Amino acid sequence: MLSHEVRTRIPKRIIPYEFCAIPNGCQRIYEEKDGIPDIKSQVILDPSKASYMNLFINGVCSPKIITLLKKECLN
Repeated sequence: MLSHEVRTRIPKRIIPYEFCAIPNGCQRIYEEKDGIPDIKSQVILDPSKASYMNLFINGVCSPKIITLLKKECLN
């Protein structure tokens, strides 16, 4: 008789972060101070500290090629 061993692992807890800003029409570099103050915990994470990251601009997921992301700065 064949027996199967099943191993399960509980996934690690994730902590999502978001950053929202309203552009002024000519601004291309955003810092944490440019975020909307009414939304709590807005952070621009250091990409080397994040395990997975998606960047949405105007509701569209942007490729990493067109944006430069540094700690506390989005260009």
